[in-house]
Amino acid sequence: EATVEAGKDGEGWGQSTRSTQSIQSTSSTKSTKSTSIAVKNKEEIEKAIQKTLPTAAGQRNKSIFKFARALKAIPDIADCDAQTLRPLVERWHARAQGVIRTKEFIETWIDFLEAWPKVHTPLDEDSIAIALGRAPANPVDGFDHEGEAVRLLVAVCRELQRLKGDKCFFLSARKAGKAVGIDKDTAWRYLGLLVAERWITLIEKGRPPGYASRYRYIAPMDNTSTETDNERTRSK
Repeated sequence: EATVEAGKDGEGWGQSTRSTQSIQSTSSTKSTKSTSIAVKNKEEIEKAIQKTLPTAAGQRNKSIFKFARALKAIPDIADCDAQTLRPLVERWHARAQGVIRTKEFIETWIDFLEAWPKVHTPLDEDSIAIALGRAPANPVDGFDHEGEAVRLLVAVCRELQRLKGDKCFFLSARKAGKAVGIDKDTAWRYLGLLVAERWITLIEKGRPPGYASRYRYIAPMDNTSTETDNERTRSK
């Protein structure tokens, strides 16, 4: 909101004051939210910074986009607006000072503002690796299709959901195929099967084609439910 200049006889001062107060209130709210996010996700943010810092001059622009992807992989941060994340970008920029040639923060900030809405695939390879490590020991009861790959894939989807809590998870056909040992076209067909049978639901299709789509696992998260319970949940 822009402040309104006072006209003759002081007209406009009240509106100017209210506008200024609104700006200050909004700024304070974002600052409070940013602090809360930083405290709650301290370890994840530090890992995101460490694994995306440039290692040589000329890597700043590519690395800040990678940092945006790493932040998108943190559930509490994925849906935040870019302005809320400015303190995190400032921290990243400060840590990169010893390597980057562009020292002015404003250049890094502009690059981040451009990158944030363009991130379609979070940097969550670690999540997929963790899910893949857990899935073989936790097969999904009631999933009666034959084939090791598709049975492993539905278990991986469930483990990804566990890692994301109440947030959806990102998964591309390429990464799904690589995780369970099949080609991306077969993985795409298997993911379609899981959607059709209501094991997972498609929240948002990846754009452009080839980018990760957003899914949510909607079948029971444990194996204590009966087959009838599973069927009823998937038929909703």
